[in-house]
Amino acid sequence: MTGAKKKPAAARRAPAMSKGHSQAPRRLLRDERELVALCLALVGSRNSLSQAEQALANGVRPLAEPELVKRARGYIKQGLDPLGGAFLRLRAPAVRRNLGAVYTPDPIIRSMLNWSADQGTPARVVDPGAGSGRYLLAAAKRFPQAELVAVELDPLAALMLRANLAALGLTSRVRILVEDFRLAELPAIEGRTLYLGNPPYVRHHDIGDDWKQWFAQSAAAFGVRASKLAGLHIHFFLRVLQLAKPGDVGAFITSSEWLDVNYGATLRRLLAHQLGGVAVHVLDASAMPFEGAATTGAITCFKVGEQSDGLRVRSVPTLEALNGLSKGVVVPWDRARSAPRWSPSSAQSARFLRATSSWENCAGSIAAR
Repeated sequence: MTGAKKKPAAARRAPAMSKGHSQAPRRLLRDERELVALCLALVGSRNSLSQAEQALANGVRPLAEPELVKRARGYIKQGLDPLGGAFLRLRAPAVRRNLGAVYTPDPIIRSMLNWSADQGTPARVVDPGAGSGRYLLAAAKRFPQAELVAVELDPLAALMLRANLAALGLTSRVRILVEDFRLAELPAIEGRTLYLGNPPYVRHHDIGDDWKQWFAQSAAAFGVRASKLAGLHIHFFLRVLQLAKPGDVGAFITSSEWLDVNYGATLRRLLAHQLGGVAVHVLDASAMPFEGAATTGAITCFKVGEQSDGLRVRSVPTLEALNGLSKGVVVPWDRARSAPRWSPSSAQSARFLRATSSWENCAGSIAAR
């Protein structure tokens, strides 16, 4: 979902086992039912499945192809995502878009984890839209003592995550909540919680009026006006603020359009105040920040309840240029709060950034630094 010389598009998108991309088993699964069967073979006992997963698996037997199951398990142990790769192939893009199911390439996950680790070791890591578990599996290695919580509404995605955990011997470390993150409850803990992931991107047309009302009332509780045009990913930022305590941190990747549109003002205000915005790294669409979707992405880093000197902003042309999310131009908050747009490519943003050049020596540009 990160310079060096740019590779041809086909080469950048091809699965590469050494880079952690998805790799499907040699015999392609025919449909989602076979994907469920493969997951069941990897999971073993069904006792741990949620009610929604049980309903999905009803009438499906574990895949009786030992070699294919063994191969899938081997890919998972190599750090690949064969189940997620099969899911992206089998489920039609239009259906996935309606659910906001877009998966993240490994370089983005790695850079977000690098930034998160620089903030200190978390006691808990929460992925609010876990999918097949790419973020949590990486976090499990990076933070071996942390409690891991996956929230995922789609029972098939939750089952894929469970299968990945079983293959890696990590089942006991992760609590999986098969529900809407806006309804999820997290117990208070000692220590910092890291909120990490790729919240589902669902447009306002597909969000019910009851949830739009929830969004408006929840935002009002923080003194912020909310637009009914906000997408689901904006709802997730607000839910984090409801659940988090001062000192918690987060890094989310989303579509970048909230930087400039009117509905994004809600999130911009939250980042400028209670949510504690630290940085926004905008990925060019040509870098393919989201698998299978040519969309500009924005990695947003925040520290709840804290106020940095300013918002670090930059444009990132390639995945390779991401590094640890430490670079960029720092825009003082008095200027960021008054700016109608935050995108580094917009003319108005460029004008307000030029005002920082005297002390930031950025010459009016926020190109990757």
